[in-house]
Amino acid sequence: MKPYLTGVGEGLLWANAQLKAQQGTPFFCDPDDVSLTTADYLAIIDSETKQSYVQPEYPIELLLLKGLQGRFPCK
Repeated sequence: MKPYLTGVGEGLLWANAQLKAQQGTPFFCDPDDVSLTTADYLAIIDSETKQSYVQPEYPIELLLLKGLQGRFPCK
């Protein structure tokens, strides 16, 4: 599970970087001084699962995206 989650997280970061490079609206605004790890992704998902909107069938990939958006909102 951890390698998969790392891949999902890295994919979201790369997709976000590509959006920024093309002058698009990023999914979230990750700070430059933070390097996210698998442990961070797990903590974000764990925190997100406690939110009221989450249902048992909610995809883990979307939980991570919504968690990153909540943790690193664009201002």
